[in-house]
Amino acid sequence: MIKSIHFKFFQKANLYSWGSSWNGQLALGKDITEQYSPKKILLECNSSDRLRTGSYHCLLIKEKSFYSWGSNNFGQLGLSNDSQDLPVPALNQYFEKNLNIKRIVDASTGAFHSIVAVEDNDGCYKTYSFGWNERGQLGHDNWMKSKINSEPKEIVALRGKQVTAISGGFDFTIISTLSNGVYAFGMNDRGQCGLDPHRFPILYSPTVIPELRSTVLIKISSGWGHTLAMNSENQLLVWGSNFHGQLGTGSKSQLGKPVPVQQLNIATKLKSYDDEILDISCASSASLIMLGKKSNGGYLYISGSSGDGKLGISGQKEDLLEFTDMNLPAMKQMSMGKDHGLAVPLNDNLVFYGWGFGQHGAIGLGDKNLSVFTTPVKNDFFKQTKSNEIIQIQSSLDTSFALIKEDS
Repeated sequence: MIKSIHFKFFQKANLYSWGSSWNGQLALGKDITEQYSPKKILLECNSSDRLRTGSYHCLLIKEKSFYSWGSNNFGQLGLSNDSQDLPVPALNQYFEKNLNIKRIVDASTGAFHSIVAVEDNDGCYKTYSFGWNERGQLGHDNWMKSKINSEPKEIVALRGKQVTAISGGFDFTIISTLSNGVYAFGMNDRGQCGLDPHRFPILYSPTVIPELRSTVLIKISSGWGHTLAMNSENQLLVWGSNFHGQLGTGSKSQLGKPVPVQQLNIATKLKSYDDEILDISCASSASLIMLGKKSNGGYLYISGSSGDGKLGISGQKEDLLEFTDMNLPAMKQMSMGKDHGLAVPLNDNLVFYGWGFGQHGAIGLGDKNLSVFTTPVKNDFFKQTKSNEIIQIQSSLDTSFALIKEDS
């Protein structure tokens, strides 16, 4: 009997990085500590790869394995007992060789920890974590016995639960499942896990967020102490720290439980009253959302801290307590790092905009003397390369990445 064979087509892509690399987080080798314009990483990539960026480390997710690089002082690269930083990508085949998995479902990186959800060949879903665990952010009940896990370890409480979205915050983790609600674990002193911080200042094992017991989230993004989430009904939910108004609720009151933000109240200058939430992204203390229609692109709205120009609105010196129109063209991709943002316009596949803190090159303009960009600036670097599309754009702590589809 001849078995049918399923072929997957992956188009070749190149990964570029720029910004700070003191811990090797740009994957450009040990001799580069700052890069002021995009530079190609020597790594074989394809158009289906998924990039996840932590504060000082990165994971590039393949179908069954992943590459990791950057800081490894807490074992967040998942390379057994090796605690040395890696300035170049290292292939990690732990799941493929040890577990014979079918696929990596999703992954996320926190400040110093990593989470990976997989499906094995028996159709069982499992979630693994590694890295810094001092505040319970890895979700293991015996966290006191191992405050650092340098290789992937299963979160037993999540076995059999199909993950739909993951977000690693600074010292906490949020995980949504298909049929079992939304779980949180780690530090909760500011309500960042979606529970009352006075009753639950820290969660050592996965705990269902009561308000999200029957909710499926399709995307989650966490800052240093707050979270934005999109549910399956295209509703925006927010919770956690709100000292700078980063939750966009109109006040600076901290939220110890998820609260919906009605789309019609998000801003006063919506392009259309039937706009959908297309994307969300958190900075350290600011939040960015994209509203629009997929076919027409989306418009960017931002809230939170005005420090280091991260709001991208010229002359805005005060914090923004509500999501406010950045007055940019329609976009198709966007990403917030700690203090800077990037976005790709709908009408140009090889251009991106950057704003915020750029002292170490995170905006990618090639000028060492430019440090803070209070308004978005256009960068056409990739028009000079043999490329035809920016597939993914990512930003983190003073670092930026772009996965670029190459001309065939």
